[in-house]
Amino acid sequence: MGQPVLPRADGWSVPEVSGFFASARMRNASTGTGTGTWRKYAFAVAVWPGFFDAAGRAWYSVDYDFADFSVDRELVVWMATAFAGPTAPAGQRRTTSSAASTFGLRRRFAHHLASLSRPPAYPAQLRAAHLVL
Repeated sequence: MGQPVLPRADGWSVPEVSGFFASARMRNASTGTGTGTWRKYAFAVAVWPGFFDAAGRAWYSVDYDFADFSVDRELVVWMATAFAGPTAPAGQRRTTSSAASTFGLRRRFAHHLASLSRPPAYPAQLRAAHLVL
Protein backbone atom coordinates (compact mmCIF):
# COMPACT_ATOMS: atom_id res chain seq x y z
CA MET A 1 0.00 0.00 0.00
CA GLY A 2 1.24 3.47 -0.82
CA GLN A 3 1.06 6.72 1.06
CA PRO A 4 -2.52 7.79 1.93
CA VAL A 5 -4.01 10.81 0.17
CA LEU A 6 -6.80 12.51 2.08
CA PRO A 7 -9.01 14.88 0.08
CA ARG A 8 -10.86 17.72 1.78
CA ALA A 9 -14.55 18.37 1.18
CA ASP A 10 -13.66 20.46 -1.90
CA GLY A 11 -11.72 17.55 -3.44
CA TRP A 12 -8.22 18.99 -2.94
CA SER A 13 -5.66 17.22 -0.80
CA VAL A 14 -4.08 18.85 2.24
CA PRO A 15 -0.34 19.36 1.54
CA GLU A 16 0.55 19.42 5.24
CA VAL A 17 -1.11 16.04 5.74
CA SER A 18 0.70 14.63 2.71
CA GLY A 19 3.94 15.99 4.19
CA PHE A 20 3.18 14.26 7.47
CA PHE A 21 2.69 10.89 5.74
CA ALA A 22 5.82 11.42 3.62
CA SER A 23 7.97 12.25 6.67
CA ALA A 24 10.73 9.92 7.80
CA ARG A 25 8.87 9.43 11.07
CA MET A 26 5.82 8.01 9.30
CA ARG A 27 7.87 5.94 6.86
CA ASN A 28 9.62 4.37 9.85
CA ALA A 29 6.31 3.84 11.69
CA SER A 30 4.81 2.00 8.74
CA THR A 31 7.81 -0.22 7.99
CA GLY A 32 6.95 -3.81 8.78
CA THR A 33 3.62 -2.99 10.45
CA GLY A 34 1.36 -3.61 7.47
CA THR A 35 -1.45 -1.50 6.11
CA GLY A 36 -3.33 -1.37 9.43
CA THR A 37 -1.03 1.35 10.77
CA TRP A 38 -1.52 3.49 7.68
CA ARG A 39 -5.30 3.04 7.92
CA LYS A 40 -5.39 4.02 11.59
CA TYR A 41 -3.30 7.16 11.03
CA ALA A 42 -5.21 8.07 7.88
CA PHE A 43 -8.55 7.80 9.66
CA ALA A 44 -7.39 9.85 12.65
CA VAL A 45 -5.85 12.55 10.47
CA ALA A 46 -8.88 12.64 8.12
CA VAL A 47 -11.20 13.38 11.02
CA TRP A 48 -9.22 16.47 12.06
CA PRO A 49 -9.37 18.58 8.84
CA GLY A 50 -12.88 17.24 8.18
CA PHE A 51 -14.08 18.60 11.51
CA PHE A 52 -12.77 22.08 10.74
CA ASP A 53 -14.14 21.94 7.19
CA ALA A 54 -17.57 21.10 8.61
CA ALA A 55 -17.31 23.94 11.13
CA GLY A 56 -16.33 26.37 8.36
CA ARG A 57 -12.92 27.06 9.90
CA ALA A 58 -9.40 26.50 8.63
CA TRP A 59 -7.31 24.27 10.88
CA TYR A 60 -4.15 25.93 9.56
CA SER A 61 -5.33 29.50 10.16
CA VAL A 62 -2.78 30.40 12.83
CA ASP A 63 -0.43 33.01 11.42
CA TYR A 64 3.08 33.71 12.57
CA ASP A 65 4.04 37.05 11.09
CA PHE A 66 7.78 37.57 10.86
CA ALA A 67 7.32 40.79 8.86
CA ASP A 68 7.20 42.93 12.00
CA PHE A 69 10.58 41.70 13.22
CA SER A 70 12.77 44.80 13.34
CA VAL A 71 16.01 43.13 12.23
CA ASP A 72 17.59 42.85 8.80
CA ARG A 73 15.81 40.66 6.27
CA GLU A 74 18.54 38.01 6.29
CA LEU A 75 17.99 37.46 10.01
CA VAL A 76 14.21 37.35 9.54
CA VAL A 77 14.55 34.67 6.84
CA TRP A 78 16.96 32.73 9.06
CA MET A 79 14.56 32.88 12.03
CA ALA A 80 11.56 31.92 9.90
CA THR A 81 13.45 28.96 8.44
CA ALA A 82 14.53 27.87 11.93
CA PHE A 83 10.88 28.13 13.03
CA ALA A 84 9.55 26.10 10.09
CA GLY A 85 11.47 22.91 10.90
CA PRO A 86 10.25 22.21 14.44
CA THR A 87 6.68 23.34 13.67
CA ALA A 88 6.30 21.28 10.47
CA PRO A 89 4.03 18.21 10.57
CA ALA A 90 6.99 15.95 11.37
CA GLY A 91 8.57 18.47 13.77
CA GLN A 92 8.80 18.37 17.54
CA ARG A 93 6.50 21.39 18.15
CA ARG A 94 3.10 19.94 17.24
CA THR A 95 0.67 22.00 19.32
CA THR A 96 -0.45 25.56 18.69
CA SER A 97 0.77 26.65 22.12
CA SER A 98 4.16 25.06 21.53
CA ALA A 99 4.47 26.77 18.13
CA ALA A 100 3.35 30.08 19.66
CA SER A 101 5.99 29.74 22.37
CA THR A 102 8.66 28.99 19.76
CA PHE A 103 7.55 32.01 17.71
CA GLY A 104 7.52 34.24 20.81
CA LEU A 105 11.07 33.24 21.63
CA ARG A 106 12.21 34.25 18.15
CA ARG A 107 10.27 37.53 18.34
CA ARG A 108 11.89 38.41 21.71
CA PHE A 109 15.33 37.53 20.32
CA ALA A 110 14.73 39.73 17.25
CA HIS A 111 13.59 42.58 19.51
CA HIS A 112 16.71 42.14 21.65
CA LEU A 113 18.98 42.17 18.60
CA ALA A 114 17.26 45.29 17.24
CA SER A 115 17.83 47.09 20.54
CA LEU A 116 21.61 46.69 20.35
CA SER A 117 23.75 49.66 19.36
CA ARG A 118 25.32 47.56 16.56
CA PRO A 119 22.90 44.73 15.75
CA PRO A 120 24.08 41.91 13.50
CA ALA A 121 22.84 42.04 9.91
CA TYR A 122 23.46 38.40 9.02
CA PRO A 123 23.21 35.10 10.91
CA ALA A 124 26.97 34.63 10.47
CA GLN A 125 27.51 37.78 12.56
CA LEU A 126 25.75 36.34 15.60
CA ARG A 127 28.01 35.73 18.59
CA ALA A 128 27.52 34.21 22.03
CA ALA A 129 27.32 37.75 23.46
CA HIS A 130 24.11 38.28 21.47
CA LEU A 131 22.40 35.56 23.50
CA VAL A 132 22.60 37.56 26.73
CA LEU A 133 19.19 39.13 27.18
